[in-house]
Amino acid sequence: MKHSLFLTILAAALLGSGVANANEAGTLYASQYGTPDHLAESISLGSSRKDDKLVVDVPLTLTGNMGYLSLYNGATIEFQKKQEAEAICSISTSAARTHQTVCFYQTGGVYNIAFNADAQAIVAASAGTPITLIKDLNTGNDGFTFVGDISPSDTTLQLNGAGYNAPVVLDGVQFTYVGPKADDYIFQEGEIGFTGYYAGSHALKLVANGKPTPEPTTGTLSLLALAGLCARRRK
Repeated sequence: MKHSLFLTILAAALLGSGVANANEAGTLYASQYGTPDHLAESISLGSSRKDDKLVVDVPLTLTGNMGYLSLYNGATIEFQKKQEAEAICSISTSAARTHQTVCFYQTGGVYNIAFNADAQAIVAASAGTPITLIKDLNTGNDGFTFVGDISPSDTTLQLNGAGYNAPVVLDGVQFTYVGPKADDYIFQEGEIGFTGYYAGSHALKLVANGKPTPEPTTGTLSLLALAGLCARRRK
C-alpha cells in the first residue's frame, strides 16, 4: 500500500514537472535568438507552434534574407526595459533583407503586445512620445504583411491582454486602450494605442497620453501661496 502510494505521489510530481516544463517551452527569449535550438532565420509564434510567446529581453535584430516573424492566433510579444537605459528593447530588421518583418497569418487572429513592470513604467512616463516597438529598416519591401486575404481589420491587437476600448493600468496610470490608429491620430488624455498598424507599414509605435499628475498638496508653490495669504492677513 505504501509502495503504491509512493508511486502515485511520484507520478503526480513528475506530471506536475512536465506541465511546468511544457509552459516554459512555449516562451522564446530574444537573448536565445540564433542559438542552436532556435534558427537565426525566422521566428514563428502562436497556435500549433513550438513557441507562443516571444520575450524581447534584449534588442532583437532579425537576420538573413528569410529573417521574418510569423504570427498566428494567440501569439504574444512581451517587451522589456533595455538594460541601463530608459528605453524599451525593440525588434528591428536590417536593410539588406528581402522579406517582411511581421507576417499575420490567420483571419480573426488575436495577437497580444505585452510589457513587463519595468517597461510599463517607461510607457506610463512617455507623455505622448511614440515608442517604436518594431521597425523594418528595409523600406524597399513591405513591412507588416497580412498574408492571403487577411487585412488589419481581420485581426485584434491586444495590449497586456486588453481588447479595444478596455482599461489598461500601466505603472499605476490608467489608460483606455483605443486600439491601432492612423499615424496622424492625436491621442487624447488617458488614451493609449498603436500607430502604423496597416499593410505595408514599416514601424509599429505605441503612444500613451496619460492623465496629468495631480498637483502636490505641499511643495514650493503651496508654501508660497501660504506665505502670501499670511502676508495679506497681517495687513
